[in-house]
Amino acid sequence: MEKTSFCFLISFLVIGLPPQRSDWPTLAETIATLGTDTTGLPADLLRQRIVNIATANESGVLAVAYYLLNDSAAKPPLYVAVREPQQPWRQAGLTSTKSPQGGFGGPTRITVRPDLLLIDCHLNPSAGTLVVVERRRLTLIGELYGWLTTVLPTGLIVYTKSMMHWAPAHPAELHTFDPRTRRDARLYPTNYHSPARRAFVERLRPLFKMAEARDPGLPYGFDPEWYDVSNSQLEYVAQTDTLEFQVKFSSDRVPADISPQISETYRVRCRPMKQASRTCVESK
Repeated sequence: MEKTSFCFLISFLVIGLPPQRSDWPTLAETIATLGTDTTGLPADLLRQRIVNIATANESGVLAVAYYLLNDSAAKPPLYVAVREPQQPWRQAGLTSTKSPQGGFGGPTRITVRPDLLLIDCHLNPSAGTLVVVERRRLTLIGELYGWLTTVLPTGLIVYTKSMMHWAPAHPAELHTFDPRTRRDARLYPTNYHSPARRAFVERLRPLFKMAEARDPGLPYGFDPEWYDVSNSQLEYVAQTDTLEFQVKFSSDRVPADISPQISETYRVRCRPMKQASRTCVESK
């Protein structure tokens, strides 16, 4: 699968560069768009132009994530600033421990939680970095290779793992991160070879053989074991401590003149979510 450090390096080199433009705002101008003053922010940074900017204003809490514009490029660290109600701004510069260059990708969204800032950063259309920041100290406590899906009432973070952008299929996976224990674990699929998945592969196998017989030069990865997987919105049921959602298996790589697109939809239930070990079961 993905070599994370390689993806971080290549993606930041290609995607982390800001679009060529001469009117990137200064930090002071960005703060002004939030309708507040700059109390607490360093004067030397306020005059500098910044790029790859994400802002948030949730329940009176203001937050900004950005890079400084340096020689027409976005250069680490990633600056994260937060202003609590009736308090001055606090700011910290964060550096990736996984990217050789220290960048996380371009910030696109900040989600404010009671004790956390969750910053989605863009690497490419099917990959991102979810930066987990402790809100009070502005310290980095998680650097997850994916993007935020939801946060459960228990505080458990559920995120979608990044995928290889150039791959012929995109099988989505759900992972969890517990900010208290800092445990990162795969949630779904529990079993890559579950009965539902094996049955779907067996449906695809003869179609792929027909396609390969017709065109031996099919691209790398034309394999029934690798197919698209997507999931619906997640629903947490507190009474049973269960996370429920629908999942769709599909493959659009079978030529249409051989077969229409093949797909199957299942209901998935994952539990117990409050325990460190969880199991997800697919059913019709």
